[in-house]
Amino acid sequence: MSVRLHHRCMTFIPSIKTTRPRTLQEFFDEQIDALSPASLTDARAADADTAVDADCADTCARTDTGTGTGEETTVLRCSDTADFLAALPALTGFTAENSLFVVLFDGRRSNRALRIDLPEGESPETCGSFLDALIQMLDAVGGHGGPALVISSAVSFAEADGTPWRRLAKRIERRLARAGHRPREFACVAPDGWVSYLDPASPRSGRPLSEISSSPIAREAAELRESEPMNLEAVGRIPKPNAALAQQVCDALWRMRSQGDTAAAAADDADPASPANSETDAGTCTGTGTGTGTGTGTAEHVRLAAANAGVAYARRAATESAEVCARLAHDAQHESGWLVLALTALTRAEFVAGLANEGDAAMFDGLKAESEADRRGSRRGTGSIRGLLYSLAHEAPERRKLERAIAALTQAVAHCPREYQPGLLSLLGWAWWMVGLQSVSARHIEHALEIDPKHELTLMVDRLTDSIPAWYLRDRAAA
Repeated sequence: MSVRLHHRCMTFIPSIKTTRPRTLQEFFDEQIDALSPASLTDARAADADTAVDADCADTCARTDTGTGTGEETTVLRCSDTADFLAALPALTGFTAENSLFVVLFDGRRSNRALRIDLPEGESPETCGSFLDALIQMLDAVGGHGGPALVISSAVSFAEADGTPWRRLAKRIERRLARAGHRPREFACVAPDGWVSYLDPASPRSGRPLSEISSSPIAREAAELRESEPMNLEAVGRIPKPNAALAQQVCDALWRMRSQGDTAAAAADDADPASPANSETDAGTCTGTGTGTGTGTGTAEHVRLAAANAGVAYARRAATESAEVCARLAHDAQHESGWLVLALTALTRAEFVAGLANEGDAAMFDGLKAESEADRRGSRRGTGSIRGLLYSLAHEAPERRKLERAIAALTQAVAHCPREYQPGLLSLLGWAWWMVGLQSVSARHIEHALEIDPKHELTLMVDRLTDSIPAWYLRDRAAA
């Protein structure tokens, strides 16, 4: 079995969106994220790919990366299941308990990796929807070779009085067999041991975890990664603010308003002459109400927003500037500025600014968050921000470019007043969804709606991200 990964993508793998499952299709859409290490890589990057060759079960093959970039490939050769489990954290980039990890293949070549929350229990009533969703996912995107599955369990062998989740594993095996998906490996890793569900001689108390940690693959993988794999809950976490920078951001936002910034004024119904103090997560800020205005789509506004976003996204140190953070927070408050920030995360700032130079600035001001067709459930691009983002999601993004935008927006959220955060959080929700991390996306969307349950841009992103990005399904169909 061969598994490939791009080591610059190690800290990001899709996980599941677990909120509000209703119908089976909604459960499927909300529960599955997809990762494509090759297609999410900047095609112009010169960084090395890493591949893992594993002799788990009865399959062995070496794979190339298939990126078409001419990049050097580093290969980790695994001789058994313990080696594969040692390599898994390098493939996923994070750890997560109570999860099912699925590595997908096309023939003998690895293609994608997925993570799905385990059900609440192992009874038919509690795991039925989970099994249905898993099979639907494999039918849709599972490739032409059997998947490799790993259950990461918070329950120990001692607590389970045997192998954890063994009844669920049996149900998964039976459903996979009926659906024609023969697993090439199916293992369980718990706090006190591991086993292969496919090995009838596996000890009841599990095999020692030292077999994984002492594997030569564990050492090779550690040398390749830049840091220890983080826990899934830490991915995308908003950091604690620097109090001094937070106050400077507040001051900068107030200066924008008091100096007559057109966009800021349009985004606020409050009287700027008599501001009220508001305490926020980032500190105390004076006069920073945001309202829900649409802002301005003038050419100058588009150029300013794109230029600031380009600086913020390109240089990490730039987001240590209060003015840069404040401008990001300000521009995210209205539809036109929000759209400029989103487009600049996908392409060059000069290109976005050029749209205004060519007389298309009115496009930014004319697009609303959603159209009536969007609200009726249309999956086609419509004359709205949601329709445009849906259309753009048919092309795989440049992952590292989006990662830089995510880092800048995260810094801005951490240091701007609470009432400014929904716009930035909704942008983060969209960006994380675009790279395939729906569970992280969902956390930011939920945070934004806790602050403002009626925030239109957040509600739009919430509905947009109910399904898998179209680029993933398109790439799978072409595989």
